[in-house]
Amino acid sequence: MTKLGEAEPTGTTNIEASLSINGEILRYVRPSDTDAGIVNGSAFERKPKDVDGVSVTRANYYSVDDDTDIECVRTVIGSNLNLAKTGLFARLPCDGVREIGTIVEAVLDVLAAPTQGTDFDPLCDLGKKPDPGFANDAHAIISGLPFAGSDEGTLASELAGDLLCRTITKTYGISA
Repeated sequence: MTKLGEAEPTGTTNIEASLSINGEILRYVRPSDTDAGIVNGSAFERKPKDVDGVSVTRANYYSVDDDTDIECVRTVIGSNLNLAKTGLFARLPCDGVREIGTIVEAVLDVLAAPTQGTDFDPLCDLGKKPDPGFANDAHAIISGLPFAGSDEGTLASELAGDLLCRTITKTYGISA
């Protein structure tokens, strides 16, 4: 048995293991990260500001109905980001993320990273816009992706991004 915070045999700490999530995630994709509407690997590029990992949102967190859930996600993410009209949300499985880690020789995981919420409920308040900076309780991160731009990380980052694109199961437009 490991002490809290110590590395498990899998390479993650037991704190990270308790935050590890399953199911599917959604990633907002800017138009510049698409080619003719197809998501490219740069959508998953880890930049220096992504200290903890690349931000994603847990799919079906707000509703088991996909249409209702994506509408809630649009509302919540749109309160923090200016969503481009031609942007997309890409849906991909958490297991696919972890499998790619073995290919790029990195320990990739999807970890819950909820921020402190407010009393805004996107399901009950559907159609209303939350205050700017509203906390996303469905927030998660893809941890372990190599940083782009580093000598050892650029090739691995590009490969991971391209492989993650292959796991996308569906895309959603910004407007319903």
